[in-house]
Amino acid sequence: SGYGGGRVRVQAFGTVTLDGTLTANGGDAQGSAGSGGGIYVTCQRLAGGGALSAKGGTCGGGGYSGGGGGRIAMWRLHDSSAGITAAVDGGAGSSYPGTSGTVVWGQLLPAGTIMAIW
Repeated sequence: SGYGGGRVRVQAFGTVTLDGTLTANGGDAQGSAGSGGGIYVTCQRLAGGGALSAKGGTCGGGGYSGGGGGRIAMWRLHDSSAGITAAVDGGAGSSYPGTSGTVVWGQLLPAGTIMAIW
């Protein structure tokens, strides 16, 4: 069986500039492939034009099932990025392909914000 993708967690009080790739992909295998992991980022400002990837692994050589896609959550107060991409695809499998994971692009509230729910 393939290994799971693990977890990447970034908590920044300032700017996170993503010009490369943050990866938590599942491993490929001959039997059952590993599931994608998780990427969780919180920051004041998001910048850059990189990529996030938590894809499931691919099952090869007559194996059984592909790994499921992982989870990506990106929370930021301001966004000045240039099109950061996120991939949570499930991996291919000869009997069962892995299903896609989930992506959340969240907006943080400024400090001192009061929400009233009636």
